Amino acid sequence: MIPKKIHYCWFGKKELPDSVEKCIASWRRYCPDYEIIRWDETNFDVDSLPFTKQAYDNKKYAYVSDYARLHIIYREGGIYLDTDVELIKSLDDLLSLDGFLGLEEISRVNTGLGFGMVAGHPFLEQNMSFYHSWTPENNFPTCVTVTSSLLEGLGLLPQDTKQEIDGVVILPTDYLCPRSYFGNPDRFTDNTYSIHHYDETWLSRKDKLLIYYYDHLQSTMIGKIVSGIKKGLSACKRQLEKK
Repeated sequence: MIPKKIHYCWFGKKELPDSVEKCIASWRRYCPDYEIIRWDETNFDVDSLPFTKQAYDNKKYAYVSDYARLHIIYREGGIYLDTDVELIKSLDDLLSLDGFLGLEEISRVNTGLGFGMVAGHPFLEQNMSFYHSWTPENNFPTCVTVTSSLLEGLGLLPQDTKQEIDGVVILPTDYLCPRSYFGNPDRFTDNTYSIHHYDETWLSRKDKLLIYYYDHLQSTMIGKIVSGIKKGLSACKRQLEKK
């Protein structure tokens, strides 16, 4: 079973805003017997691999969390929640699963919505492998791009339905994402466990749209071709620099 632990990340050394404190209070309200563990610079080595080091040095703390959450759950097991996730009921019913992830839209799995797995789950190892092979010549991809691409390769269907892939249950949008990223109609049902508030106050609507469409481009054949060309050019550049 998934252990009764809720993990969250807070890099950057700033104080927790009131909105985050309210979300954490909801975790305590609905999961009173869970251990809540904060991860930051004091207990996670941000220099442990090039991806997290570069992201941290560039103050892109959300990307540090993208990898850290996978590493932490792989090592400890439990449930990860973004700090803008509000619980509206207990997570106990999900603990009997070996692992779960949530759709934020069709074909878009977002680990920031919240996910849970037993320690050592092989899917997490696959998910982390992207970050292990990342090099500074590449862009910082969103966790949605990385995880969704992996799942599509494993057979994720373009449907807003419950699916199981490699021992991980993919939950439909109404479970963990009843409010759309772009303000589409709410999807609250009896299945809803939480609300992801998308507290990206530093992003404009235009920036959110750019991120959304960039994610979709990355998953298309054109995006994969462009990515392959960029990698090939980077490899040529490194070879020329050696000469």
